Amino acid sequence: MKTFFNFLQAALIGLLKLLRGSKRLAKSRSLLAYTSYGNKKQVRLLARLVEAHPQIDFENRQSSMKHFFQVARLFFMHPVKHSLIKVRFQPKQSFEISTNDFGFSNKLLLVENEGKEKIQKVDFFSEDLPGRLLNSQAKVIQPNQDTHKIFISDVDDTILVSKATNFISLALKTLFLPPTKRKSFPEAAKVYQKLKHGKSGAENNLFFYVSSSTWDIYPLLREFLKLNRFPEGVLLLQNVKQEKQKKSKISHSHKLERIQEIIEMYPEYKIELIGDAGQADPMIYLEIASRYPKMVDKILIRKRWWDSNFTDEDSYLKKAEKLGVEMHYFSSLDEIYNEF
Repeated sequence: MKTFFNFLQAALIGLLKLLRGSKRLAKSRSLLAYTSYGNKKQVRLLARLVEAHPQIDFENRQSSMKHFFQVARLFFMHPVKHSLIKVRFQPKQSFEISTNDFGFSNKLLLVENEGKEKIQKVDFFSEDLPGRLLNSQAKVIQPNQDTHKIFISDVDDTILVSKATNFISLALKTLFLPPTKRKSFPEAAKVYQKLKHGKSGAENNLFFYVSSSTWDIYPLLREFLKLNRFPEGVLLLQNVKQEKQKKSKISHSHKLERIQEIIEMYPEYKIELIGDAGQADPMIYLEIASRYPKMVDKILIRKRWWDSNFTDEDSYLKKAEKLGVEMHYFSSLDEIYNEF
């Protein structure tokens, strides 16, 4: 999957460069502001600066071929490297952030935030064109007095039916099935909404969706979450090229890093980790539990719905028991919701 999308992205960007060279296309800039998160003192701001960002609609129903071309256009996005952007958070606070080799910025900013509102907004200005407001605003999600827990969930095969271990199956679903045709597990959104609001119905628990999908398909996954009425939250994906450069010994190490950033932002809250047995979620979540033993409350793992011969459950459950962390395997979240 990663190799395929990496190849597709390289090919499309190469074609775009040829077009620019032959036709001298103007380089307009767009800032992709991803939903970010913070507390009263810090905000982790997530954004990407690209050239000639296409206007893409995943909200309305469309044919499989139209969806394919929409997804392909996402890979035309060419990053703007090492560019300065001015950030305005609330009227009196401003910062400068810079993009990396891939056009991304994942910046921890120190802010003065009274935390009266559940969601704050951030404006972005171009440093190359002083005073020009870029065409994007970032939402910043933060806890309030009604927040009791942080839920961190995987996406593929945890809430979105994907069969992510099968390259061809996942690639075809991503490229040819629009969000309106993608299937979620039938109980997932309902249970997630209950977790969001707690048993009292008045809680404001935070949700983070941490996936191995590439940032290029962020609009597609965001629309899937919206259409299926999952709780609003922060969607954290991976930059495949950047992860390849790291050469980490840990599979899906970006997940480990993103979860650590969340935990360190909210040390006062208990964490529940929800994933699936298809890839590395059990291993990653147990590693998190070993590093933060007093913070991880539960680990919930969806069984492989396409393969009943998975045999590693007992070994992971024993490791969880040694760490003193509750760990449950489930076929449907309804089975264990009452235990929450």
